[in-house]
Amino acid sequence: MTIDARALDYAREMLCNQRDMGALAKKSCVLFADLVGLSEFKRHHTQREALDKTLVHNAVVTDAIRNLGGDVIKYLTGGVLGVFVDDNAAERAIQAGLQILVGIDTANQAQHWLFPKE
Repeated sequence: MTIDARALDYAREMLCNQRDMGALAKKSCVLFADLVGLSEFKRHHTQREALDKTLVHNAVVTDAIRNLGGDVIKYLTGGVLGVFVDDNAAERAIQAGLQILVGIDTANQAQHWLFPKE
């Protein structure tokens, strides 16, 4: 899958910290992925079902972040916070986001029911 160069420029401008900090300057990009609807799901399902859903989601997101050289900073129940630090941070964060979408779709097809089909 290729990404339009304009989209990458926009991501760099809007999502990434590129302030000039002299010799200590680092370009970084933060990625946050949230399991939408988890609170509502918990109201109608067992704790084990909610935990299973969360574990599959977090594994998909963690794998995508780490596969592209990012670091997972924090797990927030149904959310994962990751960071990419280098000159290609924006591109790698976007690629991770795309990998997450593919991973979620694969999990859905394997009956892990992460997100309802619309």
